[in-house]
Amino acid sequence: MTPKLDSIAIEFIKRIPTTFKTAFTAGSGVMPDTYFMPALNVIDYINRGMKKLFNDSWQSAKGDPLAFSRLFPELVRFTPAITVTNGIYTIENPYLDFKRITGGIVVNGNIFIKIWDDTKLTLALTGLYSEYVTTSGMAAMIQMNNQIFLFPDALSIGTNTIKLHYIGLPVDPATGSALMQNGNYDCPFSSEWNSVIADYAEELFLQDTYQTI
Repeated sequence: MTPKLDSIAIEFIKRIPTTFKTAFTAGSGVMPDTYFMPALNVIDYINRGMKKLFNDSWQSAKGDPLAFSRLFPELVRFTPAITVTNGIYTIENPYLDFKRITGGIVVNGNIFIKIWDDTKLTLALTGLYSEYVTTSGMAAMIQMNNQIFLFPDALSIGTNTIKLHYIGLPVDPATGSALMQNGNYDCPFSSEWNSVIADYAEELFLQDTYQTI
């Protein structure tokens, strides 16, 4: 069930304005169509509203994961132990909501992992610059697109397990696709953002229909 997604949709359709063809309450099951648009279109606007809230806020935070997480602590995710082979982990199901890494530990020894900016990947890979040379007791990692690079070389040989903290996108973590109404994953934003998301959805609807607020 998706009670938060449903609640945002209910608020959004009141603004269009329209009503459902049959009675519907948040979290009660499959959403019916409205008299104005199909339920799939309603949820599409909600997904686009969540995406816009995320992107606008990420831009306001200047891409700083820590600043962003202070605004949306509910979007901070934690993985169980995951396997890293030869120093590289490729992000996959069920972490396809992965936006940006914020921290982590090497499970063997509970070694804290520092986060380096992706612009330092080439420097770190050479092993020639002292400020980017790590030891077995001082690990570091770099996220480059959908891959996590683990340092030092001692950790990059064979198989290691790590636990990660990351900022999660408002998408299905199993597929990376938009959220589905009455699906397995609800809106990840806390309920205090419901009206803001509905605002964004309304704004996008008005743009699509060449109207103004």
